[in-house]
Amino acid sequence: MNSIAVEVAVTEISNFGAAPLAGVVGSFYHDGSPGEGATGDVIAGVGIAHDGAQLGGAYFIGRCDDAECDELTLLASDSLGVGPVGLGETHNVSLNWDS
Repeated sequence: MNSIAVEVAVTEISNFGAAPLAGVVGSFYHDGSPGEGATGDVIAGVGIAHDGAQLGGAYFIGRCDDAECDELTLLASDSLGVGPVGLGETHNVSLNWDS
């Protein structure tokens, strides 16, 4: 089992229709798809996200569809039931995976 953990605090937010996430994001698996760069990488992230109204815990899992991972197929995402999170509050977030 592999893991990474960080302490995250959002001190300021400006969100104009995006999906910002402060936390841990990484590439943990390749699905065997042909292509260059990140094509076929499966990435995941967990942390504090802004949904347009408030901050809260969230995660996502996606598959990179191009070499730079600019195009992403979202496989799963949801809130973690943690929130609302206040500005400046520190939270521990972690990702665990098998290799």
